[in-house]
Amino acid sequence: MKGDAIHLLDQLSAEYASEQFGLSHDEIRVAYQSTHEFLMHLEVVRFDEWEKIPVLVDWNLGNFSVHLKNNHYELFSRWDYDWFRIDTRMLDFYFLSRVSSQTGDKTSFTYSPHTLLEPRFMHFLSEYHKVFPLSPQEIDFLPWAYRFFVLNYVIREGSKFFRTDIAEKFRHDAATVYLPQLNTIDFSRLHQICQ
Repeated sequence: MKGDAIHLLDQLSAEYASEQFGLSHDEIRVAYQSTHEFLMHLEVVRFDEWEKIPVLVDWNLGNFSVHLKNNHYELFSRWDYDWFRIDTRMLDFYFLSRVSSQTGDKTSFTYSPHTLLEPRFMHFLSEYHKVFPLSPQEIDFLPWAYRFFVLNYVIREGSKFFRTDIAEKFRHDAATVYLPQLNTIDFSRLHQICQ
């Protein structure tokens, strides 16, 4: 994660960053500041010392299937493993919040952070915590994992995953909506799962 963020910071510092990413200079400034804040946070939480495990990260809802078993839905399979990395388990939680979201991507596609606070995700997180306890530090990191997702997957690598017009829209939304929302949402409710 740190290497990806450093690389993005370098790209955003380049003279032609606005043209490369299709963002205004103000939007580049937002992305740069958010990337810098992310890197500083990694230092504060001593992220290099965190346990790293293999994670298969992919936040597209079409990349998994569920089946009904004993009157309950269960994750059945995943079939798109294009983003494998050794990192914190917390990286997959934004994807899981999207999977459990009631809003989903049925009519309009969004990468909003609101899914991290939806009741169904909070319930999932609570049940997960009972089996695989999460530290308060890991819970605090959830919005930062989301920030990394937006910075890396949407801004830095978006052109590899989406058509040009869609990548440009998502990048614009990231700089004008998603990243600014992080400063207005109170994520302290996530700690309810530890109680």
